[in-house]
Amino acid sequence: MIADMWLFAILFAVAFGLSAYSWLGLGSYFYTDVIAGALAFIIFFSLAFYSITTLGLAWLAVLTTMFGLVQTLFVSIKVFDVFRGVTDETL
Repeated sequence: MIADMWLFAILFAVAFGLSAYSWLGLGSYFYTDVIAGALAFIIFFSLAFYSITTLGLAWLAVLTTMFGLVQTLFVSIKVFDVFRGVTDETL
């Protein structure tokens, strides 16, 4: 159980770091921000499933799902901006 929590904490930190990278626009190109956001999305929802099945903690699954939903919203806004022709390079 302790090792499972450590694994969860490490993966959550990685996902949160990717999320911050995407939110702050630290990538040299717009697409690196979107890819980082998509990876964070995958990790957050994988952690939600992991916290239910392995850890048995429903509140942790809800928390990580909320982070995943916010990440999904942010990435979709960035992708829709590309379709409108607004990118970080044009700002």
